[in-house]
Amino acid sequence: MRPVDTLVPRTDGSPPADEPGLGGGSTARRRGRSDEHEKRARSTHKKIKPRAVPRRSRPQLRDGLISRPRLVRQLLDESQASTALIRSPPGYGKTSLLAEWIERDARPCAWVTLGNEHRHPAALMEALGLALDELEPVDRRLLISLRRAASERATEPSEELLDALCAIVSSMGAERPPAVLVLDDAHVLKSRAAGRVLSAVAGAIPLGAKLALASRREPALRLGRLRADGELLEIGERDLAMTAYEAHQLLRGAGLALDRDAVERLLNRTEGWPAALYLAALSLRTRADADVAVERLGVADRAVHDYVRQELVSPLSKEPREFLRRCSVLDQLSAPLCDAVLERSGSAGLLETLAFEDLALLPLDADGKWYRCHGLVRDVLRTELEVREPDSVAGLSARASTWFEEHGDIDRAIDHAVAAGETQRAGALLWSHASSFFMRGGDPRIPRWIVSLPDEQIAHSPRLAVCAAFSYIVEPDLAAAERWARVASSALALQPSEASEPVEGGIALIRAAIGRDGVGRMGREASQAESLVGGDSPWRSFCCLVQGVASHVSGERAAARIKLATGVRLSTASMPVVECLCVAQLAMIDAEDGDFERAADRTEVATTLVSSHGLAQEPLAALVFAVSAWIAGRRGRGDEAKCNVTRAIHLVDRFDGFMPWYEVETRILIARASIGLADVTTARASLSHASRVLRRISDAPEFHAWLDDGWADIDEHSASALTGPASLTIAELRILRFLPTHLSFREIGERLHVSTNTVKTQAHAVYCKLGAGSRSEAVARASALGLIEAAVV
Repeated sequence: MRPVDTLVPRTDGSPPADEPGLGGGSTARRRGRSDEHEKRARSTHKKIKPRAVPRRSRPQLRDGLISRPRLVRQLLDESQASTALIRSPPGYGKTSLLAEWIERDARPCAWVTLGNEHRHPAALMEALGLALDELEPVDRRLLISLRRAASERATEPSEELLDALCAIVSSMGAERPPAVLVLDDAHVLKSRAAGRVLSAVAGAIPLGAKLALASRREPALRLGRLRADGELLEIGERDLAMTAYEAHQLLRGAGLALDRDAVERLLNRTEGWPAALYLAALSLRTRADADVAVERLGVADRAVHDYVRQELVSPLSKEPREFLRRCSVLDQLSAPLCDAVLERSGSAGLLETLAFEDLALLPLDADGKWYRCHGLVRDVLRTELEVREPDSVAGLSARASTWFEEHGDIDRAIDHAVAAGETQRAGALLWSHASSFFMRGGDPRIPRWIVSLPDEQIAHSPRLAVCAAFSYIVEPDLAAAERWARVASSALALQPSEASEPVEGGIALIRAAIGRDGVGRMGREASQAESLVGGDSPWRSFCCLVQGVASHVSGERAAARIKLATGVRLSTASMPVVECLCVAQLAMIDAEDGDFERAADRTEVATTLVSSHGLAQEPLAALVFAVSAWIAGRRGRGDEAKCNVTRAIHLVDRFDGFMPWYEVETRILIARASIGLADVTTARASLSHASRVLRRISDAPEFHAWLDDGWADIDEHSASALTGPASLTIAELRILRFLPTHLSFREIGERLHVSTNTVKTQAHAVYCKLGAGSRSEAVARASALGLIEAAVV
């Protein structure tokens, strides 16, 4: 199997040899040209003795090619467009696609592979004439005239000869059979004169025939007019990029076996570039850790690096190459950005040229304002920059950071500040835009920035050290959070300034959030933090949350309500996690005050926030699910309670290292909900775990009272819970909810969209697990256990 033929089909300039199942000779002969025409053609060719310069024979399809049926169908199905343009950088299989299409198209084909000699218009016209002669004999006097003009290397096309050539083209479909005229490597036609010939031929293509061009850049055609008239079919780089299935076929043909995830990663890394995929396969198949090596493909792989450099970077002239090399610090390019970073002007024209003539850039919008390099090309350019201009990288990145900050892209501003090694600037940006990065759930950007910088550099920036501490609270890793808080405090002592108070507030807030020194000190430090961070700081909402928790755990519910309500107001739309936790804490207080209706409303708000902000898998969502489970159980919604208990346990068990107060609260709430579901085993495990965590908090009397109440509830429900209610399934709990109502089994089934028999089966399972002999007895038993309220309808 030779999958590389998909990328670079070969031709030697002579008519292809016979192949089994494909036929031999020229394309025209395979389409059934008459013997008389064959004799005339041989006679004409013998008399004029054409040079062997034009490579007219097209590449043949071979066994083992990676077929591109989705693209071939597009070419076969298009009947209106007179011109098909296949345009991409090298290595995307343009020639192979044309060969596969022509093999399946019923029309005869004239194929010309262009070279540098065809930049002269007369040479191009001669090649076209000879190719058309293979389809149907052309008047020998015209061929002789074309040969003479080509020998004289005329710089401008003869109008008379060009008109005669176009007349032959336009006769296809009338006097001559409609055909496909293929011009491969059309990017070599750079001269204006050759462009005139190409435009004239394109304009002469009649209905039913087609001109097909394969090119690395936009050919010298009036493409705007062709597009407007619906006469142009375009297949570009994005279309030619391989799909996952095509990539799998190519890799397998090259002898590389990867799992699906590795294929996807390799496809993303190469962006579907067929040549890069093939070269990567050749390199990776010799490695024992191929799946791991996929991540480092690019500069680390010499074959891929050399191919990209030779085919796309080296052909660029000096100015564009230097421009792109210095722009390689940027993942996206625009004219104002490039002007600012490179300290130059006139980037707009160069970007447009690189995108539409050299194909070194990919447009990102229809307006042509933003572009980007292919990832592998950027890797090569960045390597060149670091080798040739190592001292310029920091300056370029620093100017990029300033530009992005001025234009509101804080994410990239921090990226470039980190790349420039400007830790003070990175810390200031991250701290001043905390609401964009913290308390929105686990943000992968923050660990990436922290890991990108050496610890000693972070230690010189108090703001960045504080940000590192907060990132570890969310992750969670309290030991790392405390370590970075100490580092920030030390850095602040060495760099005192008038603007240090907010950072001091951040350090105090970290200590308060962890709460190792007891609930009383937790509240005082959170209050101190609020006064230091400033009235407009996004961290105020987190300060209010911690103060509210401290007041609640101290038994001061009224003070807790005030702080938590303020936290909700300050965190709305800026810190979703804080908002969720404040609402959940308020719901807990409502339930403890006996207002379960209001508590239920709040838990609905909290769970909606978790869902809408994509926080369901974040560790700080565990408390929301635990509160919701407890309140749902108290309202007789056993199935909802059981689901939320499961979700809360999954999160709290999955992430180790929560803030102690948070984990104790969550475990106690899980225990309360489990007791309501008569799941004594889970309740005991949760309370035991909460007791162990509580040892890390030196002063928390309210927590101890909650634990005592929990153990008392377990003792009260233990005997009845052991008889079987804990084994009720979610489906059975749904049935149990309707048993106190007047609804029949049939009507319950209609409500739940299940059959009557299913309801009967599940109801009898409920009776059995509750030790009841009838529906009324099951209701009484479930009500006594707190699984339902008899009034639920």
